[in-house]
Amino acid sequence: MLNDQRDLPDYGDYGDLVDSLDVANCLRIFTRMWRDDFSALLPRNCLTWANELMGVRNSVAHSGQQDLDQPMAERALDTMALLCAEIDPDGADEIWEIYKEVRSRASDAVRQ
Repeated sequence: MLNDQRDLPDYGDYGDLVDSLDVANCLRIFTRMWRDDFSALLPRNCLTWANELMGVRNSVAHSGQQDLDQPMAERALDTMALLCAEIDPDGADEIWEIYKEVRSRASDAVRQ
């Protein structure tokens, strides 16, 4: 099912295989393997969130070094945290901390 992923190695030691899993590859695997591997384990919203995050990833990857605007950054972090909370709650806590930091910067900018 993933035979079109030329940047994913077919074999290797654990470290090499893990290193090949960037965000885009993880999201692709998740969405392509949803029905067979994940749908019985996770709520359907997870698939929706993964698709949304692939869109965010593509926007960032193709916009150069530009930052996301504030509302989009908050939305993306919120979606990341929601998806991560279903898979790794401790990881979601870290994302929520980043979300709070981004949100507070916006509040500081509005006050100025």
